[in-house]
Amino acid sequence: MFLSTRCWVVCLLWLITEFINKKAFVFLVCISFATYSLFITGRLQQTILYLYLICAYTLIYLYKSEGKLKTKCYSLLMLTVCAAIGLIMTLPIFADLAVKANQSARLAPSDVFFLGVLPPIRHFTDLRNFLSSIVDPFWLGIPIKPDYPLRFGGFSLSPLYFGLFLMSFFNRQWRKLWLWQLFVILCLIAQIWPPGYLFMIHYLGFHLSRNQPLVGTVIPAFIICGFTIDYYLSNRPDSTAISIQVAVLISIPVLMGISAFMSGADYYQRLNTTYILICALIIAGLIVFVAARKTVFIVIPVIATVFVYGFSIMMTRPLETIHTSSELTKAIERHTSGGYRYAKIGPLLSRVIPSNQEAMLNLRSLHSYDSLSSKNYQNMVLQISEKGTQTYGRHFNYITSASKLSEPPFSYTGVNLLLFFTKSGLKFQKTDHAPILYAQTSNYKDIEDNQILFEGPLDKHNELQIRQTVSFDDLKKFKLTPSDSRTILFVSQQFHPQWKAVSNEKPLKTVLINDFYQGVVIPPGTKEVQLQFKPYVLWSWLPQLFFVVLIGIIGIKGVRYA
Repeated sequence: MFLSTRCWVVCLLWLITEFINKKAFVFLVCISFATYSLFITGRLQQTILYLYLICAYTLIYLYKSEGKLKTKCYSLLMLTVCAAIGLIMTLPIFADLAVKANQSARLAPSDVFFLGVLPPIRHFTDLRNFLSSIVDPFWLGIPIKPDYPLRFGGFSLSPLYFGLFLMSFFNRQWRKLWLWQLFVILCLIAQIWPPGYLFMIHYLGFHLSRNQPLVGTVIPAFIICGFTIDYYLSNRPDSTAISIQVAVLISIPVLMGISAFMSGADYYQRLNTTYILICALIIAGLIVFVAARKTVFIVIPVIATVFVYGFSIMMTRPLETIHTSSELTKAIERHTSGGYRYAKIGPLLSRVIPSNQEAMLNLRSLHSYDSLSSKNYQNMVLQISEKGTQTYGRHFNYITSASKLSEPPFSYTGVNLLLFFTKSGLKFQKTDHAPILYAQTSNYKDIEDNQILFEGPLDKHNELQIRQTVSFDDLKKFKLTPSDSRTILFVSQQFHPQWKAVSNEKPLKTVLINDFYQGVVIPPGTKEVQLQFKPYVLWSWLPQLFFVVLIGIIGIKGVRYA
């Protein structure tokens, strides 16, 4: 998940190293592009976490590099400028994000929201079980299976890489690896100690979304393991050191076994002997590698880890068992053709057709799965449902009951199909009247400069004829009834400031209707209007063109001087 974050971070670490060593301009260009790519493709919270690591690595490596202080300061300045250029190139995307985030309730969530991603450590047994899961969660079976007895956070080093991580603290390797080791330890502390995680939230820029700190240890852990393997292939520790390291490796499965039996009968009775044996064999292979220092003895455990641990948690299914439609989705699509929406009534339907799959299924509803859902949306759903959104607006999976469906706010939603669960099964019910998706009216009240109020049901505001001639997700055109006075065009969709309205190439004012819906102020005599979504991201081709041209020029010069 979010593999691009790790790929671009590794790329940046390599490019920074190469630039400090070679001082070539091409590396600066690539650093700028990699920074741009990291921010537009990576998960933001992981990106921020890795930025601390990248900055620390850059300063330390630059300090240790050869050259005069003036040269080092100049290199640092160039690295900073190029990274800043890459960050500036992301402005079209982050400007859109800022617009959406400004309307969201996620800007100021409580500490409880963030602490929800941490493992529930209430006593020492929970801590033991969590640390055991970092080493090898497979002792209790495959962790992604529904019957797995513990909460699995999705991160584990596996016995091989955890063993290599421990080996990195021997033979004075810490002098080279201390930064990576310290980063891993700090992330682990933040993962198991809530005050440490909250410090990151409040003071280090991690307040935009919740994220497990331990996920950020993947890159440092593998760098540590790589250096450790290289050390043992290139050096031979004395027999005393090897004996101590072998004892440490043997202690891994022993301590895990002791922890399992200390956790009680319900825990150790679930132990999977097959995976325990595999864990012991991998540790044995690592011991042989430490003693013999032959490449083959590390390659075999690595391959075994990939196939035993990695393949076991891949969420794969035969292609013929993956369905992208069903009789239910086909029926909904048939009943809601014409741009109408459906609604699920009652909690029993909360998991039927998840909201984040509607786009794939070409369906529309008033439900949502949106991490940055607006406060206006959250207020709107409370007008049609006793229970509103969950997790700061991320989920709205069903309307609690039908008690509010006859009230005026529901008439604005564009819903023409209701889904119920009854004793006889799933039931479809069409609304009494075809919903109105767009309307032109002079029956409205001005509240503020850009806010309009429609009172009563929507059918009282549909007195003028209107016809939609073009309907796309980002472009809509309407034929209107010319009026002697100013009118309002209503569109049954959420208001967004980046929807732009024009008529005869003249911009029209967009307004917020009933604190949620999209509206356009129609001047007298207007016969048609075009409504188009124009986010800032449409300009993102400019930075991409900049990098293509710049890299092309460097490539041409390189060929010319070759």
